[in-house]
Amino acid sequence: MLYFVLLGELFDGDNKLTCEDCQQKKSTLRKTMLSLPLPPVLVLHLKRFDLDFNTFEIVKLNSHYGFAQDLDLREYVGGMDVVEGVDQGENIKHLRGVLVHAGIAQGGHYYSFLRGDDDSGAEVGEGGEWRGRWYKFDDDDVTPFPADQLPLQCFGGVQGGTGAGALEGEERSANALMLCYMKKSNRTDIKGLMQSLLSAAAPAPPAGVLRAPHTRQTA
Repeated sequence: MLYFVLLGELFDGDNKLTCEDCQQKKSTLRKTMLSLPLPPVLVLHLKRFDLDFNTFEIVKLNSHYGFAQDLDLREYVGGMDVVEGVDQGENIKHLRGVLVHAGIAQGGHYYSFLRGDDDSGAEVGEGGEWRGRWYKFDDDDVTPFPADQLPLQCFGGVQGGTGAGALEGEERSANALMLCYMKKSNRTDIKGLMQSLLSAAAPAPPAGVLRAPHTRQTA
């Protein structure tokens, strides 16, 4: 996904750009790179909804999209060799959460899969790429979830006809909508990070405005 977004555009032939130094037309590759330091949290929003220009209605895109548990961003970061004090390992993000939308564009249900910050006793799926303790959060129901089932539950695409109620050739209407990647951190780091994010999301009231004290009514 990031490879195609940051692939770059080649200006060649009649589209050559003028070099600022020699003032001559040169073939130029214009490419977008990520700048350092990268934030500790990376949230990717997948394009699961689009406009059908034949009906002018919003439709749900259930096509297959696979994603990895580890996301190496080092090749997309510019100038890493000239930045001092940057640990290249900081630019390897690990999948910590998946937000799933089940349904159609006009209605549906949201639930999520989250990986715990304690990988002791981690379960390893086929091929060893899916690991960690994962949990499914569906409204007020929180249950452990086998890591090797995440591709089946989140990648979308066409069903293979296995499982209860699955019809072969039918699109999976439940698939990942948002992905949350984080740098590998210990429990203390994650707790501090979440506190800082919550503080940033709740700005202080304007000057002269006091927060109402919390009161509890009793019978």
